[in-house]
Amino acid sequence: MMPNGPPQVPYKAKGTDYWQFVDIYQRLSMDRVILVGNFIDEEVANGLVATYSISNPRAANLLSSTLTVPGGCCVHVVLSTMP
Repeated sequence: MMPNGPPQVPYKAKGTDYWQFVDIYQRLSMDRVILVGNFIDEEVANGLVATYSISNPRAANLLSSTLTVPGGCCVHVVLSTMP
């Protein structure tokens, strides 16, 4: 029988003594890892910047990301947002 939905991974929250299973994408988002499966155009880039801004509103106006692209290349991106 094939599993329904995304895979589950064990996760132990800070300050707890027990493990729980969470959705793998939810676990990656806790570490601010975003999987993008499409071309990053202007609309997708705006959504990514909004996601970073909402997740950490006290951050400076400088966002840093590392992109891994097909072919094994890693690109470090620094985005400057408006104040």
